[in-house]
Amino acid sequence: MKDLSYNIAFIGQTGVGKSTLINYLLGEVRAESGVGKPVTGKVFKEYKHKLKGIDINVYDSWGLEVGKHEEWRDLFRKTLSEHGVSKSPKEWFHTIIYCIGASGGRIQDADLDIIRVVVKENYPVAIALTKADLITEDDENKLLTVLKNEFGESKKILIGSVCSESKVTRAGKSEPFGKDVIEKIILDHVAVSISLKLPDYLYEQLSKELERQRSLAFKIIENETGFFSDDIESKLKIMFAELNDTLAALWASTIQDVLSAYGGILGFISDDLMNEYGFKREYFQGKYPASIFRRKGLFEGLAITILMPVFVLIAKESKKDSYREMVNSYVVNVRRNLRDVTSKLANQLNGDVISRQPVHGSSEMNFPVLINSLLGALGFPKAL
Repeated sequence: MKDLSYNIAFIGQTGVGKSTLINYLLGEVRAESGVGKPVTGKVFKEYKHKLKGIDINVYDSWGLEVGKHEEWRDLFRKTLSEHGVSKSPKEWFHTIIYCIGASGGRIQDADLDIIRVVVKENYPVAIALTKADLITEDDENKLLTVLKNEFGESKKILIGSVCSESKVTRAGKSEPFGKDVIEKIILDHVAVSISLKLPDYLYEQLSKELERQRSLAFKIIENETGFFSDDIESKLKIMFAELNDTLAALWASTIQDVLSAYGGILGFISDDLMNEYGFKREYFQGKYPASIFRRKGLFEGLAITILMPVFVLIAKESKKDSYREMVNSYVVNVRRNLRDVTSKLANQLNGDVISRQPVHGSSEMNFPVLINSLLGALGFPKAL
């Protein structure tokens, strides 16, 4: 994939310091900030930058304003859909940072509502407590307690406190802090992003292939001369008997595409990393052995055998609708099994990757753990 970047969206209420935090993170004034009025237009503005050598796209949102909650939410949902699992991995929002002004001393219901939306949509969320220089450590802990009580020990959410600019107040001069924490959270979210989005992305891609197979089956039923002949049944049997291999191949190639995309984004998939963890560069370069596409048990629980015996029971004088009904019934069953398989992968990744995340602060990057988990999902021996 070309033009790969890691996409980070900053959202939050007007005046909490989103634009100032972006400027602090980027190390230069790129996002307009000000006092007394909203300054970010009613769009997501995009800024390109590098973070620790990684190409990033930073999206600065129009701030959530009093009385405009519905308009903001509609815009936000539309933007989420434009960066969701129906798109390629390079277009996803890989991290969403929700900014809350710590100086306000409380977490508002509007903040919690939007964070719930983001979590429900399966995005990794970082909560940045901005202007943290203006509160005491005790007040900061009270805010953290509110967030932890609301979201439990959710490993999808990391929390960091930050002061984005030097400022002289009546209490004295404050210096910026917390940039390293926000940067580390963003890097930690690389693995979390894949863990959260990949299962749904796999389901989306395999469902598209399943729909394509259904359309082909309908064309056979509609166009075959002597459409009640044994030839229809034979063609349908062959088509769906091969579907397991088709979906297995797509499963493997889709995981490889995601690994390649993120490997390109990170840029540090180096020989040192390969050697340290026993990974092979072909994991990232599309060089999977052909045997992986036929690996038995890759779709354990995907019951392809439920399909075709029903077709032989259809009398030749039956109508086309009977064939279509049988195809539709099969597609429903396979789709259900696809959901089971991707759900199992989601649970595996949650156990291997997301459960390692702290709620407050950050941990060692768990990208190698993610790779190892995905190799297991592909049927490779685990390296770790």
